Amino acid sequence: MSEATSERWIAHWSRRFKGEGKMAILNSCDRPDELGEYALILAWGRGGFETRDDRFEAFEDWFEANRNHWMFGVLSYDLKNGLEPVSTRGIDELDMPSISVFAAERLVVFYRDRPEIPVLIEGDRAEFEQMCAHCQRAEREEFQPQMGHLRFRESRDRLHYLDSVSSLLEAIARGDVYELNLCRQLTAEISPENFDPEAIYLMLCARNPSAQSVFFRDGAKGLISASPERFLIKKGKVLSSQPIKGTAPRNADPILDQAALEALLSSPKERAENIMVVDLVRDDFAKIALPGSLEVLDLCAHRSLSRVHQMYSTIRCRLQESLDFVEIVKACFPMASMTGMPKIAAMEHADRFEGFRRAWYSGSFFYRTPTGDFDANVVIRSLVYRLDLGLASLGAGGAITALSLAEDEWRETEHKALSVIASIDATVTPVTSAAKGSA
Repeated sequence: MSEATSERWIAHWSRRFKGEGKMAILNSCDRPDELGEYALILAWGRGGFETRDDRFEAFEDWFEANRNHWMFGVLSYDLKNGLEPVSTRGIDELDMPSISVFAAERLVVFYRDRPEIPVLIEGDRAEFEQMCAHCQRAEREEFQPQMGHLRFRESRDRLHYLDSVSSLLEAIARGDVYELNLCRQLTAEISPENFDPEAIYLMLCARNPSAQSVFFRDGAKGLISASPERFLIKKGKVLSSQPIKGTAPRNADPILDQAALEALLSSPKERAENIMVVDLVRDDFAKIALPGSLEVLDLCAHRSLSRVHQMYSTIRCRLQESLDFVEIVKACFPMASMTGMPKIAAMEHADRFEGFRRAWYSGSFFYRTPTGDFDANVVIRSLVYRLDLGLASLGAGGAITALSLAEDEWRETEHKALSVIASIDATVTPVTSAAKGSA
């Protein structure tokens, strides 16, 4: 669909449902996606369910009561604590819930094969027609709000990150773990004067378009995501995952840009990262797949995004009978690309060195239809915010393997963080500290 069409609907939907309830916008940003069905989804609902308990049990009761509705929501990475014998030592300054979901009472979709035609799924027909008329006549300039400058600050300094990588390389050499995802966190002080969630989301869609992007708002808290990664998608009995592992920065010079892509695709380290995460997804899928149905497609393929080249693979299986969203997610959560191998050991080591609760970052935002099909992203390249607390956070991570060089890993996380920060004209203030230590 055209950028103007999506921008008008996003802005109007956001403003129309700015008060009570939860609101979600899922925008493919006109990016290629062979598995995606929708160009744009706009959803709103009252109430819903929310918990800070890192377990799925209470959510399962709500899920059963609402299984005949379209569902939307976010699952925190720290739900791992209720699935595996692990715990999180750090804190989340934003104090985000572990699960926040709602059933749609208003729902409009644009299909990829009819990208300019809105389709009403839930809601009042007269209200829908008014929205269509408004978005057809609205001027694009109406949706260009001004936003103050944001300055992000590292939660820990560069030396701490480099020391952490060095310690993790020792753990890999001992055989404690083979690969793990180590993350950094940046935070910014925000206010209504310098932080307009709608404006930021529109900037990301325009400057860093990503097929798995999401804008989720629940009052003063929310998620603004330019995610390029799919965690899981279910269509009928077929389940697929498309983990990303392997990153190279883009270059304005076409020759240097092509050289960076070729170096990424031929790198033994980057390919090893991708293949290891494929094996981890295969291991997760084996718990729920029909025997003999697992297959790997597009091994170490690539997508060139606006600011980085990314290597990805596709894993697919046919599901055992009678499995629905909760059982499938519990078998695969947290996603392979944000953990490592072996999965439990990787999560334990990452938590030891990161020093913060990831919360929504590296969790998943999903929708599920009444038929049981669903699509869930990986919350990366994303801002999580609390206007009432005056804080926003941004995570960036990368895989540590035996072939990792600490400085290179730092630069990779820099490129990933800047793909969001530069897109919204923000800056980063580095932390300087002489203190050292690995835990």
